[in-house]
Amino acid sequence: MNKCWLSKDKNYFVIKISGSTFQALRELLRDNKFWYVFTPDENINDGQCESNVWYKHIDYIDDFLFDVQSVEPLSMTEELKQRIDPDPETEHLRIIYDPSLLVTPPLAEYQERTIRQAIKQTRCYLAHKQGLGKTYMAFGILNHIWHYGLVDRCLIVCRPEGVHNLKRELLRFNTFGLEEKDIYIVNTKDRDPFNSDAKVVITNYRSFLMVCSDTYKKEHKGKPLTSKSRVVKPPIDLSSWGEKGRVLFLDEAHSTKNRQAGQTKCLIKEAEYFRFRYLMSGTPYPNGVMDLWSQFKIMDPNIIHLDYNMWLNKVAYVGTRFSEYQFRSYKPGPVKSFLKKVEPWIIREFADDNLNLPDQIVKKVYFELSPKQRKIYQKFVVYVMNQVMENNTMKTVMREVYKQFAKVQQACIDPCMIKDTLSPYSDPDLIKLVNEWKFEDNPRLEMCDSILEDIFDKNPDSKVIVWSGHPGTIKRLGEHYAKYSPVLVHGEIKSNKQSRDEQISDIVDEFKNKKEHKLLIASYYMIATSQNIIEANATIYYDRAWDFVVYDQSRERNHRPTSTFDSIEVYNLIGEHTIEEKQDRVLERRDNMDKELLNFDSLTKEQWKNLFEGGEI
Repeated sequence: MNKCWLSKDKNYFVIKISGSTFQALRELLRDNKFWYVFTPDENINDGQCESNVWYKHIDYIDDFLFDVQSVEPLSMTEELKQRIDPDPETEHLRIIYDPSLLVTPPLAEYQERTIRQAIKQTRCYLAHKQGLGKTYMAFGILNHIWHYGLVDRCLIVCRPEGVHNLKRELLRFNTFGLEEKDIYIVNTKDRDPFNSDAKVVITNYRSFLMVCSDTYKKEHKGKPLTSKSRVVKPPIDLSSWGEKGRVLFLDEAHSTKNRQAGQTKCLIKEAEYFRFRYLMSGTPYPNGVMDLWSQFKIMDPNIIHLDYNMWLNKVAYVGTRFSEYQFRSYKPGPVKSFLKKVEPWIIREFADDNLNLPDQIVKKVYFELSPKQRKIYQKFVVYVMNQVMENNTMKTVMREVYKQFAKVQQACIDPCMIKDTLSPYSDPDLIKLVNEWKFEDNPRLEMCDSILEDIFDKNPDSKVIVWSGHPGTIKRLGEHYAKYSPVLVHGEIKSNKQSRDEQISDIVDEFKNKKEHKLLIASYYMIATSQNIIEANATIYYDRAWDFVVYDQSRERNHRPTSTFDSIEVYNLIGEHTIEEKQDRVLERRDNMDKELLNFDSLTKEQWKNLFEGGEI
C-alpha cells in the first residue's frame, strides 16, 4: 500500500510518500519531470520506505496523484516549514576585537572593519579583490578565535602554488605561538595529516581529495573514491581531530565551483566537522551566480538549502531544444534577490575604493599576421573544423567548437606548437608551411621586441613579466631574450629535493632580488595566484588564457599597494582577424566561454568562419 500526504503552501506542495514500492514512486517523480528533494531522514525499514519531497510544479500534481493509491491531508507545521526552508547554521559570537592579536597594525581601515565583522560570525566569505590583503585578514581572524579558545585545529585548502606561501605568511602573522613543526604540508609523501600532532594542515585541493581517497580505500577494501562517486558520508571522520574545535579556510574558494568535482563533493561533506568556515576569493563567481551553489554548500548548506537543479530553476532559465537541463540565461529579479539574501555572509571590498594603488594602464596591441602565418592559421582552422564536423553536415555543435578554441589559437600564438600535432593525412601545404616555420618569423615576437625595447629605453632598471600558457613557447622566449637574463617558470620545471611549489617560490625570488634578471617569463597557470611581484613595473601578455579568473589574477601580481611605481603598464598582444579578438571581448566582459559563447546551439559554416576571423556570430 502506497500512501501520499499532501500539503499546499502558497505555490509549493509538500509531499510525504511511503510504501513498499517506494522506488517506483521515486521513478514516478522522475518520469513526470518534477524537481524534488529527498530529506536526510530517508528511512528504509523492512521494505517500507519513507521520505519528504518538495517541488513547485503544481500543474502536474493531478497526473501524479492519479498513480497514488491513498491521499491524506498533511498539516504545515513549524517543523515541516523548517525542513523546507531551514535556518542557516551560522552562529553569531560575542568576540571582542583586540588589535594586540595582530602582528602588525592593519594596513587600512577596511582590514580592521573586515576582521571585526568576520569574528562575530562562524561563517563568512572574504570576497575582497586582489591586493587587499585577504591572507593578513584571514590570519587576523584565526588569531582571535584561537586566542579565545574556540579552536585548536585549522585546515587550510588552497591552490598548489599557494601552499608554501601561506605557510610563510602564517608563521609571520600568527600570534598564538605557532611554529614550523606545528604545520603539516600535505603532498604525495606526507598524506596522513589528521593522525599527526600538527595544529595546522595546509593542502591543495587535489591533495585533499587524495587524502580523502586514501581513507575511503581503507574502509572500502581498496575501492577508489572517484569524482563520479556519490559521497554519502564524509570520507574522513574528523570528529576527534582536536579537542576545542576546528576552523576551515578555503583560499581561492572559486576552485570548488564545479559541484561535480570529487574535491568539491568531499569538502561539502567534510565541512560538517568545522564549526568555523571562511572562504576567500577575489572572483567568487567568475561565470555567474551559479558558481556560488557549491561554495555556499560548503560554508553553510542551509543558506542555499535547495538541490542544484531546483535552485538553478529559480535564478535562471533552463532548457534548450538539446537538453532540458542546459543553462540559457539568468533571471535578473531572482538573481538580485538571491544576492541580497547572501549579502550578510559576503564581505567585499575593492582596491580602488580603499588603497592608493599605482595606475594600471592596460594597452591593447594589435598586429597583423604575416602572409605566411595567415595561411597557416586559415588552413589550421579548416583542419580543426574538419575534425569536429558532425555527420558531414555544415552545422556543428557549439560545445564541440569551444573545445577547439585553445588549439586553434596556437596557430596565431606560436605555430611551432602544432608541428607534431598534425595528422599525416592533413593538407600537405599546411604540413610544409608549419615545418618551414621559424619562431623568429612571428610578428607577435617582433611586437614584443618593440615593447621591451621601449620599456628599457625609458628605464634601464625596469623589470618585466611576460606571460604565456605554453611551456614550449616560454622556453623559446627564454632563448630569444637571453640578453635580459630571463627567469623561466612553467609546468615542466625539473624536480629536485624541493617540492614544485618551493622551487617556483625560489625562482620568483631570484627574479625579484637579483638586479641582472630583467625578465620573468612565466606561465599564468603556475603563478597566477599567491605571488606578489611588485618589483615588476610592466607586464606583457604574449598570449592569454580564456579563463577570466586566470587573466584577472595574473594581471594583479604586480599591481599592489606596496609597489613603488606610479603606474603599471599591461600590454595585451592581439592578432587581428583571429579568434583572439573574440577572446579579448570575452575577457573584457568578465565572462567565460560557457556564458559568452555557448548561448548558440549550433553554428553554420559561415558563422564558424566569421568567429575564427575575430568577428561576431
